Amino acid sequence: MLRRLMLASVAAWAIGCTAEKPRPPLPSQHTPAATQAGSLDSDTPARIDGRVAPTIRARSKRDSYEGRLKQIEEALRLRAEAIAKFPPPTLVCPRVADGSVKLDGDLGEAAWRDAPVAVIARDSRTGSPSKTEARVKAVWDSNYLYFAFDLDDKQVAATLTKHDDDLWKEDVAEVFLDANNDEASYIELEVNALGTTYDGSIADYRPESQWRIDRLNFDIDATIHTFRAHGLKTGIKVDGKINDPEGDDRGWTCEIAIPWSDIARGTNTQHAPPRDGDVWRVGLFRNDVNPKRGNEPASEEYTAWNPSLTWFHRPWSFGRLVFIER
Repeated sequence: MLRRLMLASVAAWAIGCTAEKPRPPLPSQHTPAATQAGSLDSDTPARIDGRVAPTIRARSKRDSYEGRLKQIEEALRLRAEAIAKFPPPTLVCPRVADGSVKLDGDLGEAAWRDAPVAVIARDSRTGSPSKTEARVKAVWDSNYLYFAFDLDDKQVAATLTKHDDDLWKEDVAEVFLDANNDEASYIELEVNALGTTYDGSIADYRPESQWRIDRLNFDIDATIHTFRAHGLKTGIKVDGKINDPEGDDRGWTCEIAIPWSDIARGTNTQHAPPRDGDVWRVGLFRNDVNPKRGNEPASEEYTAWNPSLTWFHRPWSFGRLVFIER
């Protein structure tokens, strides 16, 4: 019975996986030797044998073997269900000439004009159509990977101004980038309408982790404070007025430029910049949080390009980003 259960789990896990070349396993969380030590002051993740060290705390020894099997079986069921309902979509990311993207929030320039579009229009947890919509494009050059968000929003709200503030509590555009396409290591980037940024590096993601933050058990110090995207640049443009309770906004745009060096530091990718035809995984999200205004109650909506049916940290539900040379 146990053998059949484990075989079934492995088979379920294989559903929807992208074929890739064999790669060495992530180092054990208990591996003592680190080739590059990270600290709260370094802004660089610790690395073990050249790979980003895990940022998920080790499981408690009190977890029984049977309990772990149950957790893994449930995670595989959720993964299969999510992929069956919402197969990961694909966004083509064309190369553009160096310097052709101006980070000013204006998306009418030639570099963006012909790029394919990913539409964020579903609730991340339920998959139901959202009230608001956002459109995202991606391009790249020798120095940066760029994302452009065009977000519909009748009430643009943003008050947080400190780097690594809890930006997800307000209006925000989010990119989760799995550059190694391994469902195990990725960086999280967030930008609000004031241009405030948040960055974190997550490694050794465990598929059986539950969606609640206490179950996922991130080591917050290792996840956030030991990674800083030093070269991250943004451009914001608001069609309306931020935090105006009487206004009628139309939305905002956000351009994000991520240096290849920062992506390489925060993930386990071997190719940054990528090669023509490389496929990465990317989660594209937006939060639309509206304070109470007049007779209108406060509201919040958390939407995704591809719903995870739980929270945003489900790398198997990330879409595919395909790099091409023009």
